[in-house]
Amino acid sequence: MACFYIFRISRVHKDLKTFYKKSILKVWLYGFLADFIGALIILIFPTGSSNELSTAVSYDPFSHPLAVIIILTSMLVASIFILIFNYKIVFKSVIEEKRLRFKISLTIAIITTPWTFLLPTKWFY
Repeated sequence: MACFYIFRISRVHKDLKTFYKKSILKVWLYGFLADFIGALIILIFPTGSSNELSTAVSYDPFSHPLAVIIILTSMLVASIFILIFNYKIVFKSVIEEKRLRFKISLTIAIITTPWTFLLPTKWFY
């Protein structure tokens, strides 16, 4: 919603409600899919590694340097997929101007990066 005003999408779409209805469900679903893809990296990568690394990735990424790299990589992959999904699928028919569509997709990708991947789950047990 903030992107509507920040990037002046009102030049293209006069009505925020219509724009929101056309895109919000797709943004949410593809964002969820991108987060799932990022989470797969966290689940699959340390499976064949040492118990120490696997524990670090699962419970406290800051206890092992490689665990931090794995988590940050998964976040980056999720963000890239968010960017791609929004740019190539969600906003393709809604925002025709490529540069504007890229700016909005990039902003959403940065803001909705799965930052919670960095939280040590040991805090919650």
